[in-house]
Amino acid sequence: MAVNSLNSNSRLAQLVQSFALRTSSEFYDLSGLIAPLIGAIQLMVNLQRLELHYLWASDPFVGDSTRYRGGVAWTRSLRVPQISTLITETTITKPIGTLFGELPCPLPRLETRQPLNVSCIDGINTVCCERVYGRHMEPLRELKQLELRNLDTYPYNGPDWAPNLEAVAIVTDPAHSDGVEWDALSVHTGSLRKIRKIGPICHPSIAALTPELSGFQQLQMIVLVIPRIEYRDFMVTQAERMRTVAPALRCIVLAAQPNSGRHIKEVTIWEYEESGVAMPGEWTSRSESVEDWNSTALGLLRVE
Repeated sequence: MAVNSLNSNSRLAQLVQSFALRTSSEFYDLSGLIAPLIGAIQLMVNLQRLELHYLWASDPFVGDSTRYRGGVAWTRSLRVPQISTLITETTITKPIGTLFGELPCPLPRLETRQPLNVSCIDGINTVCCERVYGRHMEPLRELKQLELRNLDTYPYNGPDWAPNLEAVAIVTDPAHSDGVEWDALSVHTGSLRKIRKIGPICHPSIAALTPELSGFQQLQMIVLVIPRIEYRDFMVTQAERMRTVAPALRCIVLAAQPNSGRHIKEVTIWEYEESGVAMPGEWTSRSESVEDWNSTALGLLRVE
């Protein structure tokens, strides 16, 4: 077994930067393997990306604080303070930090396809998940970016539930949508009004969208998917009207809605450059080709 090989060869384990443990079951049957598995992972001192599809095991551990539907987190003794990305498909019902012996503080990135209660994501910089919901008593000060598959739910604590949250990015699925509809986003304006980057957003009309931006006074970048004729005819005057309503706006990324069965192949990026103290700034634009819309949009919205 690979675990035994790693345990018997620490120099080999030290070369591992990415490790994945996958299973088709929600609970691992790890009888007798948990200690060597944890030992092998902890020898991976250069590990950056850790993928553990499920965190629950059916072994009768002691420790109800990590129990879930008859199983417990086998990772509760696992110490991995060096990782930059944790990927899991498990159902998380507790703060992620309580399911491990040690994680980085803050954890740079958590990825899952599950929905997450905000009480579970304290101490994480970037969270990629299905959606977020619920409320948390204390502000999540470490959270800087959310990558969500939908906005069916969103925390309702107001904009200060995550005071340093800069970007909300929608993970798109070209088979269904190239972005979130504005109507789905606008119902959460109260909790989103301090966001600096957001998108991709689908909207049928720039003129109709512009006054709606008044609720986003700190918005610096927006990624929009608009009808082809709107994309073709977009002008500097429209960019300036948007910036008048949302004065922090510095970047507008536009993509044309593709025909049925086709994908977005190009974006136009409008950027506002400040001039001298007494001089107005200037909008410039450039077009870029797109191979994968989801990767392009996430890359533009990513918080450095």
